[in-house]
Amino acid sequence: MRTNRTSRAGRTLTLLLGLTLAPLLVAPTGAVAATRTSVTGWSTTASTVAPATEVRRAVTVLTGGRVVERRALLQLRPGGSLTWQTLASTRTDARGVATLVAAAVPRSGSLRVKVPATRTAAGAVTARQPVTVTAPTDPPTDPPTDPPTDPPTDPPTDPAGTPTAFEAEVLRLTNELRARGTTCGSTTYGPKAPVQLSPELTTASRAYAVRMGEERFFDHVSPTGDDPGDRASAAGYAWRGYGENIAAGYSTPARVVEGWRTSVGHCHNLMGSYVHLGVGHAQVAGSPYGHYWVQMFGNPR
Repeated sequence: MRTNRTSRAGRTLTLLLGLTLAPLLVAPTGAVAATRTSVTGWSTTASTVAPATEVRRAVTVLTGGRVVERRALLQLRPGGSLTWQTLASTRTDARGVATLVAAAVPRSGSLRVKVPATRTAAGAVTARQPVTVTAPTDPPTDPPTDPPTDPPTDPPTDPAGTPTAFEAEVLRLTNELRARGTTCGSTTYGPKAPVQLSPELTTASRAYAVRMGEERFFDHVSPTGDDPGDRASAAGYAWRGYGENIAAGYSTPARVVEGWRTSVGHCHNLMGSYVHLGVGHAQVAGSPYGHYWVQMFGNPR
């Protein structure tokens, strides 16, 4: 999942399981009837996905028959549950298309797309799409050699702002990629300057990775409404621009960085013109994905 923003006034965002933000708007009492919202391109045909495999869904969202930027959520209701979990979130592009990318579907159940209501436009929810997560055919390639019987939640014990071994490796792999250059979709990047570790952004990223696992959500915007810029500011980082990648379900730094590299939006963040990077990783026992990852890129004021 990827999101980026250039300033408070001029906000731009995009979505690995990847996403986005919007201010909370409260409709005044007696507001006029909301404009109708339509969602097309969604299929109710049952699908089958492999475990820990990226899932993409694209829909077109129109507001009153016109293209208006809207937020869209890809949600899962696991079998036997009455609760919908958000797997991915993004904003529509200039054509009204919302491309939602989830790093994985944790359990079999039903998928849907939800477009939240705004002050002037009604919300919309698609019909359900049954989804089955197949059993893995092979054991994990990197099982722990001595797994504990009751693995603890890992917020890491390293001091705030000091990267853990996993977080430091993500930083190293990111700078290795920047040094050699790569192609993100149709855009080819030559070598880029390395990003420098930011203790403030690392503190914010790690805390958010832990929170996603413990509170069982996956989005650039938390259930209480704070977005990446809010979290960076709260950690003491004065920014003029930032970008955020998130991921879940990847068990090693190499796998998560490769997952971001092969996802166009996340790849653009990896190769973006940023000065600083914070990295957060948490392994949360009993959570839907187990491992949660956050990269927050920043340019200071």
